[in-house]
Amino acid sequence: MISLAEFDWGSLWQDEAWTIVDRGLDRLKTIQDRHGFEVLIVCFPVRYQVYADYLEDKPQRRMGERAGRLGVHYLDLLPRLRERNQAEYFYDHCHPNEAGHDLIGKLIADFLLDELLPETPGN
Repeated sequence: MISLAEFDWGSLWQDEAWTIVDRGLDRLKTIQDRHGFEVLIVCFPVRYQVYADYLEDKPQRRMGERAGRLGVHYLDLLPRLRERNQAEYFYDHCHPNEAGHDLIGKLIADFLLDELLPETPGN
């Protein structure tokens, strides 16, 4: 299934695609350093990763390694969606439906609040 989707959502299982990703991440890190803002990489899974009986997280692990190397923030949605996989979150192989968008938005908001925003008095 992944190889059939090579030119769509399956490209990050191919080593060749990471050359392009690495160039983009390096550029992003350069811009971050130059302008002093924080970067958060959010890694979205595809449907089969969320509902499979086994864990297939090769792209997420690779992106996490790169985020760590660059020293940028990283949120992998796969484990959070797998924990909640009793509901349907996708229209097709890779596009979230309304429930998926709602959950993903909440997960990102929680991550921002818990991990990225500085503590302020009263919080």
